[in-house]
Amino acid sequence: MDDFDPTINGNATTSEAATREIEMLKAQWQDLNQRLKRLEGSMEEDGRRIVTDNIKSAKETLVSKYRKFFIIGIVMSVLTPLVFMNMLPELGVEGWQKIVCMGLFWLYFLVAALEDSYLMACSRNINLLTWTVERVSREAHRLRHIHHLCMVSMIILAIMTLGFFIYNIHLDTPVLIGVICGGTAGLAIGLKEYRQIMNAYKELINDPEDTDRK
Repeated sequence: MDDFDPTINGNATTSEAATREIEMLKAQWQDLNQRLKRLEGSMEEDGRRIVTDNIKSAKETLVSKYRKFFIIGIVMSVLTPLVFMNMLPELGVEGWQKIVCMGLFWLYFLVAALEDSYLMACSRNINLLTWTVERVSREAHRLRHIHHLCMVSMIILAIMTLGFFIYNIHLDTPVLIGVICGGTAGLAIGLKEYRQIMNAYKELINDPEDTDRK
């Protein structure tokens, strides 16, 4: 009968312990890897949800802004003849100048309402559920370009209207102050609204190089 060698038994025990330890480490590594994957998936899902919410909010902003401007344009186009009919004679505008001045202001608000109506309808038609990201981006580019064209047309019409109005009225100090204050307030409000609309378009375009720099 051979003698029992304790060294061999000790080596076997050590080898089994090392194997168990390696298996435990592998199990822990796999568990950690699965947790990381779940965390990455959760972060990606949160990121997609945030982007989707931002795009949806941007679309709603455009529709809301254009709807507000459309309503203002319609109301002003109706009120302009009624208000200016009595106000212009007090400012010294009579005869054909009165008719032309009323017509220019009426045309300005009517054109603004029609342009805002078109942009509102196009913005509302953007389908975030069925359209691809590229299609949404292309439509946002197109509408932003149209918005700027509308701005150019309205600026030209505004210069013509205000120029004719100022040229024909009796421009005393109170009237001059009123024109300056009204113009300044209108410009400030317009710039604020323009910035908000452009930010909404940038969200829809989803271009990293075209993001808003606040």
